[in-house]
Amino acid sequence: MIHVSSRPRTLPLQGIRVIDIATFIAAPFAATLLGEFGAEVIKVELPGVGDPCRRLGNASEAGDSFTWLTEARNKKSLTLDLREPEGAALLKRLVAQADVLCENFQTGTLERWGLGYDVLKAVNPRIVMLRITGFGQTGPCRDRPCFGRIANAFSGLSFLAGDPDGPPVTPGSATLADYGSGVFGALGVLLALRARDVTGEGQMIDVALYESMFRMLDELVPAYGAKGIVRQRMGAATAIVVPHSHYPTADGRWVAIACTTDKILARLAHAMGRPALAAPDRFQAMATRLTHRDEVDRAVTRSGRRWTATWAPGCGATSPGPASSRSRASGISASRS
Repeated sequence: MIHVSSRPRTLPLQGIRVIDIATFIAAPFAATLLGEFGAEVIKVELPGVGDPCRRLGNASEAGDSFTWLTEARNKKSLTLDLREPEGAALLKRLVAQADVLCENFQTGTLERWGLGYDVLKAVNPRIVMLRITGFGQTGPCRDRPCFGRIANAFSGLSFLAGDPDGPPVTPGSATLADYGSGVFGALGVLLALRARDVTGEGQMIDVALYESMFRMLDELVPAYGAKGIVRQRMGAATAIVVPHSHYPTADGRWVAIACTTDKILARLAHAMGRPALAAPDRFQAMATRLTHRDEVDRAVTRSGRRWTATWAPGCGATSPGPASSRSRASGISASRS
């Protein structure tokens, strides 16, 4: 017999109180993630005008933007003017009963308002303070303003996005750095809370907006340090793996294919009806494929032009039946776009 427990579900961060005084995505997103796992999140907005994210992006039927509805969910709201003595005093009262405070004002702003980490730590030695800024709390760029697009560019991500003979482009979204640093910030909060269990004291977490994107650039830093390699824009291609790109299909769409190992290349060659491409004297080894990148991509492109949205080798198949079964059975990482 299956027994279903009637006890209410306990989320891992239940009992943790978070004060969110941040705006424009990065630190608010970190607070949102904490709230999704049970933390009580209290959102502080400016009296009279509210958080600017309420007006960022497309408006919903409720009047607030979809951005706001996404990043403010599971939060309680109140208004405080932190620039005024009364507002600062009320925030200190909140901090005294909180576990975490999230902020992403420009470096030095809270200090000017008398609300720096040292002040808040004196109010509550157990407070964990997440600070996300463009370039961190220290260093030569600390006073520069920054948004996600600037962080994407500073990290090198924007330089890598685009075609080889074209300009840098937006790498999917101008807010990638905001969301990436929000994830890093939430992780930092969890680590600091775990350390507090041992030491009894909180910590200040310093995250620069560009750092999350810089950290995600796979081998770029060690490859440059060891061999002086400077990666350039490659369009949809991937520098260290091939075939690993977007390929046109017969119905005017595109299929994304990622062959990150020699075994996956063999499966793709079989699905293409050209198993000889994966022979030892052809393109079985990744090093050989990288040397003959253009030839490999041309071969996949020619096969791709015979595929449709109904069937592509991998999870790109979208309709039921034998073709869809065949694509799943191929074991290839692929998706249509």
